[in-house]
Amino acid sequence: MKATILVVANQTASSSELASALDQRASQGPIRLEFVVPPVGPGDECREEAEQRLEGALHKLRESGLEASGEVSNDCDAMAAVLEAYDPGRHDEIIVSTLPASVSHWMGIDLPARVSRATNALVRHVAVPEGRVTHR
Repeated sequence: MKATILVVANQTASSSELASALDQRASQGPIRLEFVVPPVGPGDECREEAEQRLEGALHKLRESGLEASGEVSNDCDAMAAVLEAYDPGRHDEIIVSTLPASVSHWMGIDLPARVSRATNALVRHVAVPEGRVTHR
């Protein structure tokens, strides 16, 4: 049976570090990935950027043989986006991908720990160096 993993990412969604972490997780057993990408701000431009990042990530992961789907959240607040997307009956764990703590808003609000407390799910964190983020 495939484990279903909720992946929360935005600027790091199509990074090689996240793809590598997901490949490593797939080596432990079959997985299905469901992305939720909160836009960095309100407005069409932020939403379009998030959609481009999501599509880039899904394309890259599918090319490597992983089953991946996802959506851009209607909420810019990452915590709200996770709580809206997370279903304990469907998701086996959550991976939160961020920029380094020194520049990441999500790390500034301690998103991985907050998600863990709110969901009681296994939460893994992947940090991607800022210079390694792919901008489309």
